[in-house]
Amino acid sequence: MEAAAASGSEDLAGRVERFRAAQAGGEPPALTDASAYPEVLLGGNARRGSRIVYRHPAAQCMRCHMIDDFGGDVGPELTGVGAQYDREYLLAALVAPSAHIAPGFGTVVLTMDDGTVVSGTLREETPTHLVVIAATGEAQRIPRADIAQQQDGPSSMPPMGAVLNRRELRDVLEFLTTLQGFNRRTQAAESDGE
Repeated sequence: MEAAAASGSEDLAGRVERFRAAQAGGEPPALTDASAYPEVLLGGNARRGSRIVYRHPAAQCMRCHMIDDFGGDVGPELTGVGAQYDREYLLAALVAPSAHIAPGFGTVVLTMDDGTVVSGTLREETPTHLVVIAATGEAQRIPRADIAQQQDGPSSMPPMGAVLNRRELRDVLEFLTTLQGFNRRTQAAESDGE
């Protein structure tokens, strides 16, 4: 809250007031509701955030995410995430990871018009089709017109609002915004293609 007050932003001050009013009204906002964290959007210390991302024993970010060729590949790579997304999107991804799962990292169950069921990892999603990778590794391109129902599986990432306190979330968010570049492997592949 102190960072929001110090920011001088009227928009942020309004968010803080709405948050406080909601708390005073009884039911606190859910830990997976990004609007419950207005004070996290500005401020923060990127150095502390880096330590949390790389070493926090409960968050274990690097177990699943990669930054510049270091870390796991279970979740999306974070190397250029600060250049791709704004703070609001990154905060929502931290506190409500199941709200939007990056293609290639979530599961999906599709019920087709003919009653058959297709399930697997959602690799690609466009306005006209989905590409699903089955457990066998086979890729299936499925026209949206043939899908009767789509059920997305939950993210395996825990909501960070339940793992980190608000100051830690603010520091992680600040660190993520500094991740502006491509990893060395991507840069090398692009320069080989020139």
